[in-house]
Amino acid sequence: MKFLAIFGFVVLMAACAAAGITDPSCSGILHGVATNAENEPVPGIRLVLWPIAVDPDYVRPTTTSNEAGAYWFEHVCAGLFTVLVDDERAGYPPEIWSYLLGHKHEAKVTPEHLRIELPVIVPPKAGLLKVVARNSRTNKAVPTLHIMLKTSKVKMYDWLTIMNESSEPLLLPANTDLLCRVVAGGYREWREGRKRGKQIRLAPEGQTTLSVELEPLR
Repeated sequence: MKFLAIFGFVVLMAACAAAGITDPSCSGILHGVATNAENEPVPGIRLVLWPIAVDPDYVRPTTTSNEAGAYWFEHVCAGLFTVLVDDERAGYPPEIWSYLLGHKHEAKVTPEHLRIELPVIVPPKAGLLKVVARNSRTNKAVPTLHIMLKTSKVKMYDWLTIMNESSEPLLLPANTDLLCRVVAGGYREWREGRKRGKQIRLAPEGQTTLSVELEPLR
């Protein structure tokens, strides 16, 4: 799954990647417990330290919660941070969705505040969306798609675009109303989702198949 763009979203507008996230010379410590919606600690989950207003291509440190759901990030440099779940192997949606949907707390590391407790919100397990696209004239499969998604819950960004092979299911946030559009090179945009998007809602750990017919440009 490859994210291509998040138009208008603040993380793509930042330009302070020259500052480090962690470094042996820095003294900040972020720690806390990863808990689910029932406020139960979640052990063994992969977490990522996400700097806010920093170039998204910057390498972000990761760690795994212990048996009590606790985690630590040491040698954190000054800045504004959140900690997100980053564990697609365990069935969670990509961390960008936690960021966009507000499943996060934030903390600012400064010389005066070096050790900060920062809870982590563990979202529900993802739902699987499989988009099967075919040529409306020949019924042949269209293998490579650009799937555009957004949610009305967040107003500060436009369409999130993902390049997807039609055989590869997408891990998407569950229990969330999403709008979906589908485009592919050499084809008109999918009629049912054109411009406004088709509404979808996925159940945690469930799978939905979306059958799409695309009209060739010629």
